[in-house]
Amino acid sequence: MEIKDFIEIAKDEWSVLSGSPFLVLAIAAVVGSLIWWLKGSIDDGEIKGLKAQLDALKTQLDVRDERMRLADERRGDIQKTAERLTGQLDVLTAQVQQQAAPAEIERTAGIIQSTTTALTNANTALHDALRPKLLESEEFSSDNPDFRRRASLTHPST
Repeated sequence: MEIKDFIEIAKDEWSVLSGSPFLVLAIAAVVGSLIWWLKGSIDDGEIKGLKAQLDALKTQLDVRDERMRLADERRGDIQKTAERLTGQLDVLTAQVQQQAAPAEIERTAGIIQSTTTALTNANTALHDALRPKLLESEEFSSDNPDFRRRASLTHPST
């Protein structure tokens, strides 16, 4: 198609369009309304998606805050147990310096051992409170580096 042909067709079409302006305006209004509706639908979908992401992030923050609160409690338990252990070690040191009876030293050593176990348990509880929980399917997956590390410690390759 040449330029002359295009110009002739455009002149013919213009005469049709200019002869019925209400039809052209009606069609333009319908097309504009459809475009506006489509744009609104797309925007609504994006807004809903962003709100869902925001809700998920708020949930993650709530979980993090709860874990931090729990970790603070666990840290307090560790501090109390460590203070108790320090006092017990002071008692044991005094008993040894005063050359107390072996049975008394042994009893104090047993108390220290149970306090040390309690301290270890409190430290493990703190670690568990801070460590992100894995989904059960992820925890035992060979793709999980922590699982691979633990597996290599329990089953060393030769």
